[in-house]
Amino acid sequence: MQVFQYFKRNDVLNPTFGISINSKAKAAVKKEEKGLDTYLLQSVFHHCSKNNLPFAAYRIPGQDAIHIVHQHQSALFPLESINDIKDLSGFLLHPFTINSKYQAYLIKPDVVLSIPQNQILINNNERFDSSRLRHRDVKAFSKDDFEEYINSAKREMGNGSFEKIVAARCLKQEPTKDFDPIIVFINACTTYPHTFASLVSTAETGIWIGASPEILLNFADSTFTTYSLAGTKATDTRKDLEHWGKKEQQEQKIVSQFIEKELKSFPEIVLSINGPETTEAGNIMHLRTTFCINNLSKDHWPELVAKLHPTPAVCGMPKQAALGFILAHENHTRAYYSGFLGPVNINKQINLYVNLRCMEVQQDQLLVHVGCGITPESEAQAEWDETILKSKTMLKLLDNSTL
Repeated sequence: MQVFQYFKRNDVLNPTFGISINSKAKAAVKKEEKGLDTYLLQSVFHHCSKNNLPFAAYRIPGQDAIHIVHQHQSALFPLESINDIKDLSGFLLHPFTINSKYQAYLIKPDVVLSIPQNQILINNNERFDSSRLRHRDVKAFSKDDFEEYINSAKREMGNGSFEKIVAARCLKQEPTKDFDPIIVFINACTTYPHTFASLVSTAETGIWIGASPEILLNFADSTFTTYSLAGTKATDTRKDLEHWGKKEQQEQKIVSQFIEKELKSFPEIVLSINGPETTEAGNIMHLRTTFCINNLSKDHWPELVAKLHPTPAVCGMPKQAALGFILAHENHTRAYYSGFLGPVNINKQINLYVNLRCMEVQQDQLLVHVGCGITPESEAQAEWDETILKSKTMLKLLDNSTL
């Protein structure tokens, strides 16, 4: 049963997971009540994918519900400015940098659904068809070339060009015959309950799956929140700040100072800062500082996003010098990796996350995107190892690619 066929424009699943559908749908659901919640997510995704309809599914950290947003028309239109959507609702997907190939888009909420995560099952007889997906030629860094990239960045730091840069690369994986993005997304929700798990599919952007630990900007209950997330090591029992190295603490300091300065450009705000503290994201620990902003109208969210993105956590410092170096030296386009995404003006909230720990799904390959922060104290081998560690966040989800 394909329940999505019965949904009307702007039908919304209410907070108690009772669904608003027309009488024809109710009759069908009564015959197959189990199919409503358990197979709806997969059916809607496959339907949207086959018909090139923009689709997003996401799970807010710590919540049980999986949310779906999709629109009825296939066409998406590039956003000239985030200010243009200040009062609009939908799911926003923004690249690392906007260019002719990679634009920012808002998926309109023609259909908005919420489903309890623990009620979702997969119909293994339904197969994902990847033939409609495009192929993007991406040159993956070799270990030697990536380490030279890191060392060239350090030389520029020695010349005073910048104090930090974030280097990125991607790993190529061949999908299995029964690969299905919806299963990987569900695995992400289950495996990483404290991340922003997402699956976005549009003709313009392709398919992206992620499990991000980093808030770019949230708004709820009259308060804005953002993170400084910088400094990485493998998870262990030593979480006190004193057990972090000088390099990781310096990374965290650079990002936090940048964010604090940008936020204080709004003189009317009341700002509270908590951290740095250690936070876990799967097999990785990060240093995190949390910034809470009060006494600022929600209408300012596009201005805050413009000031913050890209933070030194994904770009570098100073921003423009680091960005110029990245664009000149990385051998692939990041596309939507280290951009940001999430629902805006849904339930009167903003939930935007940096697109980290993510995977790009193509017709014949999967691109796992990873990065590492480079400071003068960085060692090329250690940074390479850090990208391997981070890649395991996504690769782990492929180990259980069927349910």
